[in-house]
Amino acid sequence: MSSSSSSASALHTTVKLSTGAELPVVGFGTWRAAPKDTENSVYTALQAGYRHIDCARVYANEKVTTREAAAMAQSSRVCLRLPCRLISPP
Repeated sequence: MSSSSSSASALHTTVKLSTGAELPVVGFGTWRAAPKDTENSVYTALQAGYRHIDCARVYANEKVTTREAAAMAQSSRVCLRLPCRLISPP
C-alpha cells in the first residue's frame, strides 16, 4: 500500500493493482441505496474525500452513481475509481 503523503487520511491510502492503477482501499458503498437517495449520498461522499465509489448494475443505482461522480470529476478535476461490477442477480 502507498499513500500520497505521510499525513494522508485513510480515504487517500491506495493499493497498486496488477494493471499499475492505484485504487483507494476505502470506498463508499452504494449497495441497497435507493436511486433517489444515491445522488445526494454520492455527492456528500465525494465532498468528504472519497475517491472510490463502489457501484454495480445489480444495485439498480449505477446510472445515478456514475452520473454524480462524473459531474464531480468534471467540475473539480479529481481522479475517481468506480469499480462497477458486472454481476448478475442470483
